[in-house]
Amino acid sequence: MRRIALLLLPAALLTAACGGDDVPTAAECQQADPQSELGQECLAMARVLVADALASESAAAPEESEETAPVSAMEGPADEPATFPGGLTARITSVTAQPADLEIYSGDPAFDTLVTVTVEMTPWNNETYPLEGFNVVEDLQYGANLYTAQGWMTEGGSGELPKQVTPGTTVTTISEHTLPGTELGELSFEFSPSSQYEEPWMFTDIEELLAD
Repeated sequence: MRRIALLLLPAALLTAACGGDDVPTAAECQQADPQSELGQECLAMARVLVADALASESAAAPEESEETAPVSAMEGPADEPATFPGGLTARITSVTAQPADLEIYSGDPAFDTLVTVTVEMTPWNNETYPLEGFNVVEDLQYGANLYTAQGWMTEGGSGELPKQVTPGTTVTTISEHTLPGTELGELSFEFSPSSQYEEPWMFTDIEELLAD
């Protein structure tokens, strides 16, 4: 078996290993009796050469990172619809801003601006989407650090949604939020028809939809 292993080694590799005057040539190694001193010397050199070749190949291979790629959150620009895996599409149809009536919207006086966001939902897979008993996520966020605006119950809001939305129909939900008027320049809106079953979608650049 050793003789076969020696004969199968590429002659070029043996030549590279046996380049000096004090070592046997490739031809001598190929003809050597594996039990002889010459055969043992050739076998030892072959082992060294193979180990070096494997080490070089391993060093050349790119290292595999133990870190997994971060999972991107579901998000998209405010003027494009969100598509939820459960079978619903949501689209922002209106965003308005006006001074907040602090007698109605009590709380921090610095939150002097009322932003109203209207979202329209419809099934995309020709199947009825249930809404009853689900917790709708409607969070307006502002600034680069995504501070959450104060949310308020309002007429036409998620508390008044029907039990379901059927194919070919739409359901609208309205949410109201107060925040500092100086923060209208960078807005995002996080929405989910069901916090229990659908990962929220982040609509970005909401400020671009603000009515003049």
